[in-house]
Amino acid sequence: DEAIGFRAPATTRKPGVYAYARRVDGTVALIVASPEGEKTIATYETGVVFSFRPDHDELTVATTADPSAGVFNRLEVVEVATGEARTLWRSPYVAYWWHPDGQRVVILVPTQMGDGRYALYCLDPQGGMVTATPGFIPSEDTRLALGFFDQYAQSISPWDSTGEHFAISGRHVVDGVSSSFGDPVGDMVMLWSAEPNTLLAPIGAGGIAGFSPSIA
Repeated sequence: DEAIGFRAPATTRKPGVYAYARRVDGTVALIVASPEGEKTIATYETGVVFSFRPDHDELTVATTADPSAGVFNRLEVVEVATGEARTLWRSPYVAYWWHPDGQRVVILVPTQMGDGRYALYCLDPQGGMVTATPGFIPSEDTRLALGFFDQYAQSISPWDSTGEHFAISGRHVVDGVSSSFGDPVGDMVMLWSAEPNTLLAPIGAGGIAGFSPSIA
């Protein structure tokens, strides 16, 4: 009954191991439960979104200083054993998704251009920049799903099971045709390898994209 301050629990491949949050003395306590019992590994002043880093005993935690803003402004990883945290990102972003091997994480960042553009940034486990895409405009269905990305991730993942492709739906900015000259190009499913010097590659029309997820 005291579980509060989060949107969805986090699970792993380990039987009986999961994480949730609970309100404790005016803060949100992040708790990892296992067959051996429960352990508080961190506390926060606001609600949190979290998931386990694949194949690691670490929780990834998204926080924001202003829950009404609709964006996060800090992404960190917390070691379950020690509670030690390291910051991966400290600027606005709206969602994150770990590569299946846990060695890269993709975040979706607003480009601050004022035209609805976002970019995908790929970071290493220490927060170092690996690569990024040019700005693009996510589809309406994708934008809707982003508001609940952690919940959707339990049933649909942008990464395929091999980690070779990251899928997202939207359009490149140059795809938008002025209404004076015709209808705009529709949303496309686009694939990205999250490797340096690669671009989002359209493969067909579609309003949302994803694969069956693997659990950390």
